Amino acid sequence: DGNQVWTATITPTGNGEVTATVTDGSYTDTAGNVGSEGTDTETFDVDGPSVVVDIDIDDNGLGGDVTFTFSEDVDGFDASDISVNNGTLSNLQQVDGHTWTARVTPEKAGGDLTVTVADESYTDKVGNLGSEGADTQAFERNAPLAYEDDISLQLAGDDFISDENFNIAFVLDFSGSVDNTEAHQMLEAVKAAGQAFFEGTTGDVQIQLVAFSSDASSTASFSSYAEFAAQVDAWDSQRPYNGQTNYTAAVNETMESYQPIDGYNNRVFFMSDGEPTRQYETDGNGNIEHSLQSATQTAWNDFVADNKIDVQTVGIGQGVTVPRLQDVDEADGDNHVVQVANFDDLVDELLDVLKEVDVSGNVLNGADGVAGTADDDLLGIDGGRILSIDVDGETYTYDLNGISDSHGDAVGNGSILNVETDQGGRLVFDFETGDWTYTAGPDTGMGEENFRYVLTDDSGDTSEASLKIDVHEDNAGATSSAARMAIDTDNAEDSGDAAGQGAFHAETLGLASIDEASAEDDDASGDHPAADNDINVADLVYEDNVESLEAYLPEEKHADSTAANDSQSFSDPGTPNIDLNELEDHAMMVG
Repeated sequence: DGNQVWTATITPTGNGEVTATVTDGSYTDTAGNVGSEGTDTETFDVDGPSVVVDIDIDDNGLGGDVTFTFSEDVDGFDASDISVNNGTLSNLQQVDGHTWTARVTPEKAGGDLTVTVADESYTDKVGNLGSEGADTQAFERNAPLAYEDDISLQLAGDDFISDENFNIAFVLDFSGSVDNTEAHQMLEAVKAAGQAFFEGTTGDVQIQLVAFSSDASSTASFSSYAEFAAQVDAWDSQRPYNGQTNYTAAVNETMESYQPIDGYNNRVFFMSDGEPTRQYETDGNGNIEHSLQSATQTAWNDFVADNKIDVQTVGIGQGVTVPRLQDVDEADGDNHVVQVANFDDLVDELLDVLKEVDVSGNVLNGADGVAGTADDDLLGIDGGRILSIDVDGETYTYDLNGISDSHGDAVGNGSILNVETDQGGRLVFDFETGDWTYTAGPDTGMGEENFRYVLTDDSGDTSEASLKIDVHEDNAGATSSAARMAIDTDNAEDSGDAAGQGAFHAETLGLASIDEASAEDDDASGDHPAADNDINVADLVYEDNVESLEAYLPEEKHADSTAANDSQSFSDPGTPNIDLNELEDHAMMVG
């Protein structure tokens, strides 16, 4: 059509508008006609964005806020563009198109902390690369800082109940010092424990038996109680050994035959009535220094630690000392020996061990047990460690070589404290790492265990906090989601004819349980309170908060505020009553 097109490249010298103009009369067409002016204007952005980094350290030196303010809206900025020297960054959040915030935590060593945004790690909206930005702040945290740790532990209750998978080995002493009657009692206890495992868990159970005397042998692993019990009975009829006592042979056989399983609770129960008489280590005077030969010691400790096996040693009678059994249980940090006076006590003691529950953590990592989070204990700029812990008024102090009590008496050569509490629990505490385990058994009292510990640094600065463990009773035995309620019989009038009264049970009401009637009520027996068919609503109490059941019933059954707070008898016509059928209908509304 005769149109002609020219192109050119314009390079702006800075940000702003750029105008290109063709001058009027500066050109002609092919016929010589003079051309008119033409112009166009565009806005150019040639400068990359910049960023200002601002760190605001908290007064306590534990952390701070950091703000990233860009010169314009940007794209492509995230946490990977940020580096932190002597600290860590968390919780990066965008405020608007050109502002971000984050949280920064200094390292425990202290000093200067620098946050840097990398050069050319982000762009503006037209693609210009951004420049580097950084800020440095000094922080001071000379003294260590300890945080409180609050933990809860529920007791197991009367029965062994679990949903875990178990992989068990019972290592049993059949040396000559164990007579046939005692061997029978030991096997009966083991059979009862095995039955508790098979019947008490909804998970898988594998149980293996290892017998030892001068030598040792093992069975296959049993996955059913019937097979397991049959083997126990076979050993009861014909004991496998009747010789000397060889812990080394027993442990070597266990390592050879017992196969730990990932994801299972791997446990070894080692039982003996006497100290080893073969294959042990001696001191210069010929006394037993260690129950296991040196090579077996090392291999066994590695085997237990690498596979996270829980070893429980059981000493029966007076023929074995705690240190010799502790030799078999060095690696898992517990080192607790169950001592049983006689073989005929073994059933109850062993079943009690199964009902033990424990909770563990690390005081330096806080109640959440995770390093690097906000509740971590912080050691000082001068370095630091755990100095002491108080258990029931007794202070145990660690000096890097061993642990001593309040009187200066040594209680251990290493860093691990193993102590029974007045409440009946057991605390295992590692001064080097901060790891701890608390174990409670059926006889452990309920309530709060409070262990006060102290951190120190090389300058002598200290900080202390408490490890608190709330031990409470098991409520897993409830058969209903309804709340537990009690029936107050103190205000019930004697109607005279107990046989004519409507007796009822917890199951009838759809409740977890009903407290027995008071002892003063001669007509009451067990869970059959002496009452008419109608029950005083105000006498049904939701025990958790002492709230009357009345609040949960249909409106037509409500008392007025005066009647609800008035102590009246079941037969008083001024007190609102509810028929048993109605109570059954509405009991499940509670809780």
